[in-house]
Amino acid sequence: METNSTNRALLDETQLGDIGTKLDEVVNRQVDWLALIQQQYPQLRFTVCSEDDTGCHEPFHSYDQFDLHLVSHSLSGCSSLTQDVNHCTGLVIALHEE
Repeated sequence: METNSTNRALLDETQLGDIGTKLDEVVNRQVDWLALIQQQYPQLRFTVCSEDDTGCHEPFHSYDQFDLHLVSHSLSGCSSLTQDVNHCTGLVIALHEE
């Protein structure tokens, strides 16, 4: 789902759940999981970091190995974490420390 002139979201909650499930299956395996997910969702920007890097922001969804945060990019180029699926243009995958 692409954004259009009416500012429709790039994806919906069902698609976010699918992305989270796919990531949960491959994170920490001996594969280039980030490249795999980027190929499947080229319209989204993905950032990988440690869960410590997200500060006190609540994740959109938590999984066993990572937290999933939504990112909103403004026309001015600034990015921010959001809980609003309608403004989501990217995802932060915050890996849990072991």
